[in-house]
Amino acid sequence: MAKKKASTVSFGLFLCLAFLTCQNSPCEEEWAGRFARRRAVVEVQRVPDSPAAYVEFFSAGQCDQNGADIRLFDEKGNAVPHRIMSVGPGDRFLIAFKLTESNKYFLYYSQPTAAPVPSWDPQCGVFLRTYSRPSGTSNSVAEIEAMVRSVRFLLGSGYRPMVFDGYNPYGNSDDYVSIYIAYLRIPKSGTYSFATNSDDSSAFYLDGKLVADFPGVHAAVARKGERSGSLQINEGIHLLTYYHVEYIGPQSTTAAWKQPGEEFFTPIPAEAFVPISPSSVTAVEEKQRGRVLDFSFGADEIYVPEGAGPLIGVKFQPFSLSLEKGCVFLWDFGDGERSNEKAPTHIYLRERLFPISLTVVDDENKRHAVSHYVPAAHIEGRNTDNPGKTKDGFHKILSGYTCQKLSADELETLHDFYAEGEGNESQLSTLSSLLLNVIPATQPEKRAKFLLSWSRANKKSGARNMQLQRARFYEEAAKITRARTTRAEALLELGDVHLFSLGDGNAALNCYRTVIAENADAKLTRRAVIRQGDVHLFSGDLASAKKFYSQAGVLPEDAKGAEALRTSYGNLIEGYIKQNDLKAALDAIETWEWKYPMVKTGGYPLILRARIAFSSGNMTEVQRLSRCIVETLEEDSFKPEAYYLLISSLLRQGQGTPARQYYQALLDRFPRDRHVDLLRRSFP
Repeated sequence: MAKKKASTVSFGLFLCLAFLTCQNSPCEEEWAGRFARRRAVVEVQRVPDSPAAYVEFFSAGQCDQNGADIRLFDEKGNAVPHRIMSVGPGDRFLIAFKLTESNKYFLYYSQPTAAPVPSWDPQCGVFLRTYSRPSGTSNSVAEIEAMVRSVRFLLGSGYRPMVFDGYNPYGNSDDYVSIYIAYLRIPKSGTYSFATNSDDSSAFYLDGKLVADFPGVHAAVARKGERSGSLQINEGIHLLTYYHVEYIGPQSTTAAWKQPGEEFFTPIPAEAFVPISPSSVTAVEEKQRGRVLDFSFGADEIYVPEGAGPLIGVKFQPFSLSLEKGCVFLWDFGDGERSNEKAPTHIYLRERLFPISLTVVDDENKRHAVSHYVPAAHIEGRNTDNPGKTKDGFHKILSGYTCQKLSADELETLHDFYAEGEGNESQLSTLSSLLLNVIPATQPEKRAKFLLSWSRANKKSGARNMQLQRARFYEEAAKITRARTTRAEALLELGDVHLFSLGDGNAALNCYRTVIAENADAKLTRRAVIRQGDVHLFSGDLASAKKFYSQAGVLPEDAKGAEALRTSYGNLIEGYIKQNDLKAALDAIETWEWKYPMVKTGGYPLILRARIAFSSGNMTEVQRLSRCIVETLEEDSFKPEAYYLLISSLLRQGQGTPARQYYQALLDRFPRDRHVDLLRRSFP
């Protein structure tokens, strides 16, 4: 689906000098009288042959809640018929108004008392409103109509080019109802055929008469006009009404026609509808104070991590005052986060209306403020085309969040965003800690998720207290979860803490044996078997280690054997180490050992791990791996290097006596090896 560029919603811009040119006109008299406290300039981008225009107007809470106090005048001071097409979400009004010869119009509002205005119908454009879908079915036209009558919560509204959409332009694209009201220009009298094609239910009416329907829950499979009807209609303008009910999955709405003499149905094109002109608010003025501060906003980009909630980027821009250097800005984004930038982009972590306020202190130390309700909604048409670039940009913004007032759902969305990438351990640890404080015991699966996340994020810590805390969290996760796979993961991680961080092989074996006994998942069970081999390997029992590695076996796709694996993976890993890409090197070693665990008894992956640990400054890990090669493995070509790394790590820690003992053993067993020469100066 092609990305549709989100148009920035402009509102509350400020009055220019031309605004005051209607002196002595009816509009100026109304302004001078007590007709309204505020007015806005509306400028039209006129479309040829358009009888009316529409404008999005944000009242900042200064309007009657239904817009009853709104009035429009043209440049000559003539009253202009208008209609409030929709109200909300927030303080948004969508207004259609009749065009005169003017390109500039004046919108008055915030009136203490306002008489009713005559009703007026724009009779142009393709107007769409979408609502949250009420409960019920739509398996017949009667049920579709009943569902349309029962809609309550407005998601959004606006003018569309045609009845042809593949997503909800105003919010989430599942569980919504669309209502299109359009005015179709019939070029000549004759028999016309009309068709609908939709994903889930639809009904198509012309001048109030049903001509095509496609009820039920289904895919958009009526591509050749299978759901159609014909009418004898006269030249002129006709009312087109189209209902669509969407449940879950793909979305599609298409109103098609076949004109007299045509063979195939085609979507009714935009030029077939009576056009309506767009316009925008370009200035706002308060009668007593003159120009007032305001801002515009617009959806920037939306990033959706796999299996997680959307992150919605909204761009903000202040208007009207002379916002030169020296102005101080304070944005409050309604979710506890703030910014001092002039025109920031903010990332929202859930969909809802947010109260946004902007305060500006100008260079004369005067304070100006404005507030609006801004909807943050996941609109599929605005999903990013470049996820990697968007993710990097969002990461820079999100790194400045305090997170102190975010809800549990927002914290979880942010957590899942960081969990997608690498090198985010500190963020994941912080977010997991915050979530563990707000996730109640009545949500054990969520709590287990963040216990695991916190523990994994702190895996690299060398502090024994941290490793003890990790063990406690893994124990709690294994205890509270009802998911067998989650329990197996927690027990495996707990066993690894005991084995590699706390040096308790017996406790590790108990964890691995439990995973095998419960047999929750084939991959996790195989990992537990391999880990039992590791316990024996690092305790000096090579025979038992080989037994468990052999039991784990070779993965079917790797039947080519250890020697081929040794060559291919060894070259790959050594290349990563030379490039100082230690993360990639460790990942490759993990894959190698997973595919063919018996390679550990040959020492090559262990020596590669020891090299990486030495480069990373983890001397304790160097000694654990090197001792295993030196003391447990049979005659091995990597033993001299293992001695060298072991001795070097001991020297770095100031442990001269054991270092000399291992040096003497190296000298006795491999007197002519090059590593002896490398160490000779350290032992005169």
